[in-house]
Amino acid sequence: MRFELRKRDSQKSISHILDVAAAIFIKNGKEGARIDDVAHHSKFNKALIYHYFKNKDDLYAKTLMNILGKIKKGYKELPPSLDEALLFWLNKAEKSKEIIKIMLRDSLEDKPLGLKIIKDILNESYEFGEEEIRKKKEEGLIDQNIDERYLLFLITCIIITPYSFPRLTKSIVGVSPYSKSFKDNFSRILTQFAKGLKDVS
Repeated sequence: MRFELRKRDSQKSISHILDVAAAIFIKNGKEGARIDDVAHHSKFNKALIYHYFKNKDDLYAKTLMNILGKIKKGYKELPPSLDEALLFWLNKAEKSKEIIKIMLRDSLEDKPLGLKIIKDILNESYEFGEEEIRKKKEEGLIDQNIDERYLLFLITCIIITPYSFPRLTKSIVGVSPYSKSFKDNFSRILTQFAKGLKDVS
């Protein structure tokens, strides 16, 4: 019983440290982040953090994996229709601003460790996305002449851009990408976009 309680407490502590680390990595990037800051904001001492994580790179990698793991949990919830699937991913992107911001910060680092980790983890996501597009082609919802890799790339760009560049988005459309107005209008455009994919010849 005591072992189970200790294990539960450990998992709770690790989860809290990862959440705090995510906020610090987003703000400062991997190079600018310090274990001291994670310890201070998590209210845990450095010794405990080093007990759970070997070093800063390990903490960074586990932070990315934790965020991406939450995203991957939603795969089984993907709606069958194309327009609903696009809206599903839009909602996912809105709730995944942490990983988007970390990816942008990491791409500016001299040694982008995160991009390697993200690439390895997201390969499964890309394969899943391509497979879903192939299914939609077989169902006649997407034109057979469309290359699923390029369509997946286009959809990814369309969906993550507003949340990658929220200030640019607001300067163009006049509202925040996190506002109800943006989501309503952007959802309508995505629905029309989905209908247009049926026949592009």
